[in-house]
Amino acid sequence: MIDIEKDKELARIWESDLSTGSMDLKDIAYLAKTGIEYCEGYCASKEITGADRCRCIRDRFPSPEHYKLYQEARSRFKDLLKLATLGKATSLDVIEEIKQ
Repeated sequence: MIDIEKDKELARIWESDLSTGSMDLKDIAYLAKTGIEYCEGYCASKEITGADRCRCIRDRFPSPEHYKLYQEARSRFKDLLKLATLGKATSLDVIEEIKQ
């Protein structure tokens, strides 16, 4: 069972950037590539503190700034993946046309 007041306080502390944790850019890049798993099923912490402040996010990222950096990197990775997929499909079409 979750202690509601404690979870709210931990989320407040996390948001105030008083944490002493760190995360290097290699970790951010890896997570941007692989993505993260969020809570499965019901998450009381998510309901109490919000999706961007729940315990699973606070446990992975030492500060909101790290989480925001991850979100931006993940978004850019997905965009680059789409472009690479489109580029590959397009180049395959061109190669097939050249062969004919």
